[in-house]
Amino acid sequence: DPGTNSRSGATPNPERWATTWTVDTIFRFTANTPGTQMINALTALNGYDSSAIHFSHQSGMDIDLHVDVSTWNNGNGVVSAAEQYVADTAVSLVLNTTPDVFISRILLSNQDILGEINRQLLALGRSPVAAPDFSGGHQTHLHIDVYPSGRVNGQELVGDFNLDGVADLLDFELLTRQLGGDASLYDLAGDPQAVDSADQMEMATGVLGLLPGDANTDTVVTLLDFDILAQHFGGPATWGEGDFNGDGVSDLLDFDVLAQNYNQAAPTAVPEPLSIAVLAAGAAGCGRRRRG
Repeated sequence: DPGTNSRSGATPNPERWATTWTVDTIFRFTANTPGTQMINALTALNGYDSSAIHFSHQSGMDIDLHVDVSTWNNGNGVVSAAEQYVADTAVSLVLNTTPDVFISRILLSNQDILGEINRQLLALGRSPVAAPDFSGGHQTHLHIDVYPSGRVNGQELVGDFNLDGVADLLDFELLTRQLGGDASLYDLAGDPQAVDSADQMEMATGVLGLLPGDANTDTVVTLLDFDILAQHFGGPATWGEGDFNGDGVSDLLDFDVLAQNYNQAAPTAVPEPLSIAVLAAGAAGCGRRRRG
């Protein structure tokens, strides 16, 4: 409530909107979880205003779940009863999503709770989803990312980051914009610490079937790609700036890669290429840390 720092339930939260499947997941979760659960925030009605406070609150797909005040710390290596309850609650949420929806990440600051969540999930044969916020910004709540499943014949489609049922250059753009940022949804190279050039390399060659050297993603390696490499030669680079071996720089190694594939076309076609200015824009937005 304004001016009181307390929650009576009398003041509606403006960030109380969500997709129907997020709401259904909340109902299913609360019906199967002991105790009373408090939702701190979802997103604003139009989705965009939430980003003024919560950079990672995507429209209708994020939940801030309140935790007991006694757990508002970074942990001390021993799981208390209150921390155990929070961990059990988080696992219950993962297990009680609606069909074709999954929890992609639970962001929190308490290391005791984080470890217990992932321990339980691994024991159940599930992938760990708890991720740390070392700044302490998530001591008062769990930030939960809810996502619909992108599936092909029952399997997750690798590289389909916008969940439209196909992995294409639009997904390549999304990954590029995440360079240097959170890897919970964009890790393709098996290094979940951050999205990097290795992930971009795997997306370009392993998923899209592009030839190394095809900086502008038009499916053929030409002088246009050489010009792009030359413009960024000797400095930090993305795929769209001449880094074709995934080491994060544009140098002679990348020139050799381009030369080996010069005038060659990719064996499989990919969708209409995006603007190289867009693909090279990873440096503009990818360094910003996500908060929520």
